[in-house]
Amino acid sequence: MKNKLKKMLSTNIALKVVSLFLAFLLWLVVSNSQNAIQTKSVKVDINYTNEEALQDAGYIVTSRQTSIVITVEVRKNDYYKVTADNFVATADLSKHMGEDLSSQLVKVQVETTGEEENVIKNWNYPKDGPWITVKMDELQTKEMEVELVQTGAVDNSYVLNKEGLTMEPQTVTVSGPKSEFGSLTAVKAQVDLAQFSPENTEMTLPLALYDANNNVIESENLILDPSQVVVRAGVKQLKEVGITFEGVSGEPGAGYGYSQISCDTTTIALAGLKASLAEISSITIPKDALDITGATQTIERDIDITSYLPDGVEVYSNNVITVEIVIEKLETKTYQVPESQINWIGKLDQYGYHIASGEVSVELRAFEEDLDGLDVSQIQLNADVSGLGVGTHTVVFIVNVSDAFSVVEQPTARLQVTLSKDSNSSVSSSEISSEKEEVDDTENITNSTSSSESSSNQEQESSKQEDLDETKSQESSSQDNSSRETVSDDENTSSK
Repeated sequence: MKNKLKKMLSTNIALKVVSLFLAFLLWLVVSNSQNAIQTKSVKVDINYTNEEALQDAGYIVTSRQTSIVITVEVRKNDYYKVTADNFVATADLSKHMGEDLSSQLVKVQVETTGEEENVIKNWNYPKDGPWITVKMDELQTKEMEVELVQTGAVDNSYVLNKEGLTMEPQTVTVSGPKSEFGSLTAVKAQVDLAQFSPENTEMTLPLALYDANNNVIESENLILDPSQVVVRAGVKQLKEVGITFEGVSGEPGAGYGYSQISCDTTTIALAGLKASLAEISSITIPKDALDITGATQTIERDIDITSYLPDGVEVYSNNVITVEIVIEKLETKTYQVPESQINWIGKLDQYGYHIASGEVSVELRAFEEDLDGLDVSQIQLNADVSGLGVGTHTVVFIVNVSDAFSVVEQPTARLQVTLSKDSNSSVSSSEISSEKEEVDDTENITNSTSSSESSSNQEQESSKQEDLDETKSQESSSQDNSSRETVSDDENTSSK
């Protein structure tokens, strides 16, 4: 068996070698046909260098080619392994400074990164660099103020500080080609006030360039530095409260009074922290702020209410209010107050108290309108009768009436004190005698003046009285005695 195999391998050796070579060629042809070399286009971005040096020289690129296309030969199986990352395209702008820069051909250097280089069979781009066109212009720089455009409004329950919005920075630098500055008129930032609240008081806003027609300028060559601003707003709670007055101080001129206080506004808007505003329901203007001493006509006062506000609260609207104090002339009027409207202080049940005239005259001073509108039933009188016994007395009354009225003169009247018919109390003769003596003393004091005045007349008539008939004198004497006896009998009867 071994001899047969050895014989088969050793015979026709040349033929066998040729067959093996042909088989290899066949495999190679088939293999190449399935993994053939293909062409691929790769787009590579251009990296421009030394652009700062160009700007330092006073120029800027206005138009440039951003990429180049490289043709690459690669096997079919490696087609997707080759990308733009396998190449670097560089254009050095500094090599063309000093020449006519309005339009320049700039050389682009292309290199491979080394990655997947073994799969790249060939790439078609001039190794010494292609040339591309770059347009340039004079570089212009301008500092411009930022205009803040406000839109919307804060919520009705909030308010911005009086200082308004603050913006930082307020100016920016715009740089770019000189040819594009002709249409530039403004740099603006737009802020929506509705976005502000006590919790959100700061926003960062982008900037935009505008032309004279208020249209946004879309340009990649005009560069803003910085490109955005920070806007801050102090947001406080808003609350409307009423204005009240304690009254006035001082007294107006004689015969005048103030009828009312009016103000040019009834409410005022306050701004502050929520906790501070919660403690305020109204603003009260004290009396000292409204002095009417000696006034005889209507006066006006401008009041700054900031001094009446607590810390942390400010006036959102006008902080000065105008107050009008109406001064009018006072009139007088006399009212007849009936006895039924008198309160007897200290009265005793066994006595009856009656005004001789049945009513008391009360003179009041007030504005004419108030006097006309006052009904006599609205006047009450008080009189202290404690200690007054049977007889006639002069009493002084205290007048109770609305504060709108003043008493011209404290009223008085003659009071008759009598024993009450319905009284079951007994009064001793000594008490009645004492009370009569008090009444007699009062009447004697009252009559003393008239007695002294008539003394001279009595002296003149005395001579005539001496000439009277002696009999008449005796009769008169007997009549006096009988009269005294009658009075004594009456007293005894009353005592019993």
